[in-house]
Amino acid sequence: IRVVLTTHSPVVLDAFADDPDQIFVMDGSTVQPQCLTDLHDDDVLAQSRLGTLYDRLFFGAPSTESPT
Repeated sequence: IRVVLTTHSPVVLDAFADDPDQIFVMDGSTVQPQCLTDLHDDDVLAQSRLGTLYDRLFFGAPSTESPT
């Protein structure tokens, strides 16, 4: 069984602390979701809780580019 869950909840993201390779991110500049561990290495992700990183716009941040 494969379950797809979308969330903006830091609490839910923290629940995946042991499996960051199961988190896929849309950051506003990509068309397809990208695996969090492809964007940032494990050492960087281990520095803080995933929910805190998300809250601080470390990943999943909206694009800063102006629309065309």
